[in-house]
Amino acid sequence: MSRHRIAPILMASVVLFIAAGVATVRTASAQGIRAPDDPFGDIDLNSLRKNGRSKDRTPDITQPDALPAMPPSSKADDEARAPEGSDPIGALTRVSTFDRAKRIDVGKSSAGKVACYFREQGDSHLLDIGIAGDGAFIRLETPEPRDATPTPPVRVFAGKEVTRRSGDGEFATGEFTVLKPFDGPVAYHVPKRDTGSFTLIAGADANAFLEMVAHARTQFVVVQSKASPKTTNVVAVYAFKPDAIPALLSCAEKHIGTTTEPWASYTNARFGTTADYPIALFSIRERAPENGDGQTFRSGDGRVQLSIYGQHNATADTPKSYLENFVDRRGASYQRVTKQFYAISGKRDGRIFYQRCNFSADPQGIIDCLNVTYPAEDEITLNPIVTRMSRSLRSGRGAEPRR
Repeated sequence: MSRHRIAPILMASVVLFIAAGVATVRTASAQGIRAPDDPFGDIDLNSLRKNGRSKDRTPDITQPDALPAMPPSSKADDEARAPEGSDPIGALTRVSTFDRAKRIDVGKSSAGKVACYFREQGDSHLLDIGIAGDGAFIRLETPEPRDATPTPPVRVFAGKEVTRRSGDGEFATGEFTVLKPFDGPVAYHVPKRDTGSFTLIAGADANAFLEMVAHARTQFVVVQSKASPKTTNVVAVYAFKPDAIPALLSCAEKHIGTTTEPWASYTNARFGTTADYPIALFSIRERAPENGDGQTFRSGDGRVQLSIYGQHNATADTPKSYLENFVDRRGASYQRVTKQFYAISGKRDGRIFYQRCNFSADPQGIIDCLNVTYPAEDEITLNPIVTRMSRSLRSGRGAEPRR
């Protein structure tokens, strides 16, 4: 069990007191916690044709330049693993203050991810509680060693530790009473197996997750293996209160684009390519191309453009060979390639652009793509929206077989 305490408590295990009374970190052992964002890259996709391919050909769909996003992954996939080295939120550097009284700041990670957060910090331990494009989260940094790692699926709750008296002291039992559970999907990430650091992200219902964290004030947020309940990571919450939640939600709505505005799904009738998009932002639908391979949307002022489209993989390219042969990579600052997709992004002429293309398992199947472009000055607001759109890119049923 690995524990991270923000208020002093007498333990049978090693206890480290942190200056300013902010954090006490404890680790104990008992038998029985932009998928990286794609930072920016510049691209211009050239479509494949059955009669050949050309780097100078303009696609049938207007291909905007693009931004960053995360590879699509289901919530079940997120719960199924805690990959070492994974930290989707990343270390945050404050760029502005949203609400000084409630201690809500806007921060940005080295990967370009934006988050609104509340910070509790000691000499060598830092806890961020906030909202990013991925969802509501807690992120703990600590150099303290890790004795155990809960194996997903995990259970998350605000808990009070059960202690027992022995002689003149009070000792931890490694057991917790549930004060308030969080029943939504969670993704549990462990940056390094040898330290107690972890990141926990709620896949839905940010308000309920933050209420659970606030309920843990002066107690613990507990990440517990369902298969082995005594295998836990815990972190004590010292200062986060329920009255900070409305400020966090307002900050996220303004700076991250997490709103109650409705989203819709577009499915291309020909290829079945599907992605989600915010209706209010992309209020203009351009005239579809005659060959029916996709759809371009734009904002009312024309500053933001989105294209969702499909195409045949006529020459049986892999994501890697397609990216190398047909994508204009001038100015690209990031690219990611797997066996299933590629993503590339960057900045050019004051505009951010992003492209992601998913490839069918069949070498000559359908390629599903999404492109976005927008002004660089709007990145704080639009990056998380693009991340969500990118993660939603998927194959659907169209008139042409996917093979």
